[in-house]
Amino acid sequence: MITAIVGAASTILIALVGFIGLRMPSLESQRQDFQAILDPLRKEIVDLRERVGELERGRKEDAKRMHVSLKFIRELILFINVNLPGVAHPAIPVEIEDEV
Repeated sequence: MITAIVGAASTILIALVGFIGLRMPSLESQRQDFQAILDPLRKEIVDLRERVGELERGRKEDAKRMHVSLKFIRELILFINVNLPGVAHPAIPVEIEDEV
């Protein structure tokens, strides 16, 4: 009797493990799913790094242009004050007032 119960229990257990095993994705299937998600993300990261690099280079160029422009404005104001006494220079825009 015990042998029959153990045999039936082991048969049920084997069937249950087999059923669950079939329903669980294999490691290779999980790896493929992960790659399907990861590959576009890797490409996007590369694209974003390139874009950030371009933006940083543009920012440096803009900062250099701004520095040169402000220096030129200061020189023009000095030129007006020295060479044209009594003549007021044009009003400095509020956006750059603190920098000139």
